[in-house]
Amino acid sequence: KFCTFMAHAQLFFFHNKFINRRRELTRYYIKKLSSHKDYIKVVNERYISSSACHLLIVEINFDKLNLNYKNFFNKLKSRGIYCQLHYIPTYKFKAFSYLRTKPLENSEFYNGNCLSLPLFFSLTKNQINYICDNLKNIIYKNLYEQ
Repeated sequence: KFCTFMAHAQLFFFHNKFINRRRELTRYYIKKLSSHKDYIKVVNERYISSSACHLLIVEINFDKLNLNYKNFFNKLKSRGIYCQLHYIPTYKFKAFSYLRTKPLENSEFYNGNCLSLPLFFSLTKNQINYICDNLKNIIYKNLYEQ
């Protein structure tokens, strides 16, 4: 029983250590991006204290930027920042093609405007600064240098 207790205590410690680190990084991202909320905002920002923060999902206002997801994604990729499309509606998967559902407005919006930014335990604040500075740079260039 003692070994089981010790194993459980160690798992709990490491689990909390990882979650607390991701929450810290998420809060730092929010701080760095707060000046550009009209163009990029962290999704579910108010739930950080109760979330494991395993993903950092941001919503980009592509309409205001006069830019689309693919161009934005490629600009980040060319700068060494690898983000992911956060959500693909299930009716777009081949396995569900038999459903023949019409496009769902909210699903399409989320699919076209939300992406996941890098978030992992060993991510440094300098790396977050690099990511956020490049996000802001892309926004600025697209708004003022068209």
